[in-house]
Amino acid sequence: MTAGKLVYSTAITETPDFSSTRSAIGEANFQIQRQLFYKEHSAAAVQFAGLWSSSLEDGSRAGTLSSNWGGEIRALYGRDIILKPFKIFSTIEAGYQRRFGGDADRARIDALIGIEPGRWLFLVEAQSTISIRNNEFGFQDFDLVKGQASVVWNASKRWSFVIGARKDLAARNYPPGAGVFVGVWSKF
Repeated sequence: MTAGKLVYSTAITETPDFSSTRSAIGEANFQIQRQLFYKEHSAAAVQFAGLWSSSLEDGSRAGTLSSNWGGEIRALYGRDIILKPFKIFSTIEAGYQRRFGGDADRARIDALIGIEPGRWLFLVEAQSTISIRNNEFGFQDFDLVKGQASVVWNASKRWSFVIGARKDLAARNYPPGAGVFVGVWSKF
């Protein structure tokens, strides 16, 4: 399977001494995923991704230096919890992100629970980024744990629309914040 993502971001930064708003393409990636196994109620895969990010990448703040390019290898596992009266499932992902340039490499661990009644999908996620702390001076080196909730409407087999919110729950070298997002997913 192949997939891609393009994120347009608006970052609003407010402190007692400073306020700014910036909008730009925040990140893009291209992924190749290979399924390791698929059973009746569970599946596992490995994923390789090429990444590009601006200083507005998801999880960064405006004005932070960024090395822009990277690669990631990720292991994914998903399992059905129940199927009736509606589907409930969970996933866990673990990965290593190599940054090319000054940013620190990152370990990432994410967990998700989804509820799917019909054409709707409700998602609750915990996402973490842990710095390997091999950054160059002035470049990104932070740890972050955030919670995220979203609602997806599967309008057709090809198009889905998502809206959600996220909040930073714990951080190191990073001012915590919150955000909202909207998106369009397409399968082809």
